[in-house]
Amino acid sequence: MKENHSTIWIAAKQADNIARLRAKGEGTPMDNESSVLAQNEVSETFIDAFYKKLIQWIVVANHPFTEIEHDEFCDLMFFLKPGLSDHLVQATALRERVFSHAGLLAIGCDAWTSSNRIAFLAITASWITNQWELRDTLIDFRELQGAHTGQNMAEQVASVVSELGIEDKVLALVSDNASNNGTLVTHLSNTLGHLSSHLRWDSSKGHIRCLPHVIHLAVMALLLGINAIPHNTNIHDHAHDDNLFTEDDAENIVADDDREAHEVDGGIDPLINLKSAIDKIRKICRIIRSSPQQMELFKTLVARIEEDNEQQAKARNQS
Repeated sequence: MKENHSTIWIAAKQADNIARLRAKGEGTPMDNESSVLAQNEVSETFIDAFYKKLIQWIVVANHPFTEIEHDEFCDLMFFLKPGLSDHLVQATALRERVFSHAGLLAIGCDAWTSSNRIAFLAITASWITNQWELRDTLIDFRELQGAHTGQNMAEQVASVVSELGIEDKVLALVSDNASNNGTLVTHLSNTLGHLSSHLRWDSSKGHIRCLPHVIHLAVMALLLGINAIPHNTNIHDHAHDDNLFTEDDAENIVADDDREAHEVDGGIDPLINLKSAIDKIRKICRIIRSSPQQMELFKTLVARIEEDNEQQAKARNQS
C-alpha cells in the first residue's frame, strides 16, 4: 500500500495521527511527511476510497444499511483506523450515497414461509450504473404479518420504497406468477401514485414476471396435458402452503390426528382418551402450526390473555 498508493497511505497516516493527538488532548502539528496533504485533501482521497469500499461491501454482501451503526462495527473500524472516527457515516447517509448514484430501479419481491412456519418478504433493488454495470442489493427483509394477500405485500413494499425515498426511481417490479401478485401490482401502483407526483412506473407495462417460474408453469401445463399429474392440480398455486387454512382443512387435520391416535398394533390403546388434555393440546398444536397466520393469531391471543391476567393480578393486589 505504501509503495503503490503513497498518496493515500500518507493521507491515512495523517488522519490517524490527528485522531490520536485529539484523543490525547494535544494539538495537531504536522511534520514534513504528513503535511504533504492538507486536511481537506485527506477527505478527498482516503475517506472517499473508504466510502467506496464500504458501499461495495454493503451491496455485494447484501448487508443491511444499519450494519454500520452497530457499536461493534464502529469499534472495529476505529481500532483499525482511528482517523475514521470523524467520517464514519450513518445508515441514512449511506443509503443516500448508494441510491444517489443509481439510475432507474427494478424492485423485486418474494414471500415464502420458513420451516418453522414464519412468513418472510424479501425486497431487492437492481440498477445499471453509468459504466453499464449491473448492481443489486437487498433493501429489506421483513416478517410478513397477516395473510399473504397482494394488498398486504403491496403495503410492505410501498413502505420500504417510501422510507428510502426512491419512488421516482422505480421503473419495474419483478415477481413470480403467484395469483396474488396481480393484486400486489394494482395496490402498489395506487399507493406509490399517491406518494409521488413524478412516478415513472407504469404498472401495466412494468410488471416483469420471473422467467424460471414461467418455465415451471409451462412444464406443469405439459405434464397436466399428458396426464402425468392429477387434473385437479392447481399449477398456478405457487405458494399454496402460505394460504389460510379453511375450517374444513382444520377438521381434516383433527380427523387425521384421530386416526393416528387409534392406529396402534392390536387395536385401540386403552390409555388413549380423545377427551384427555394431552390429546386436545396435540390437536391444537397441529392447527396452530398449519400456517403462519394461525401461528400469528395464537401469539396475539396468548399476549392478550397474559395482559388480562396481569391486569387482574394488579387489581387484586390493589384491593
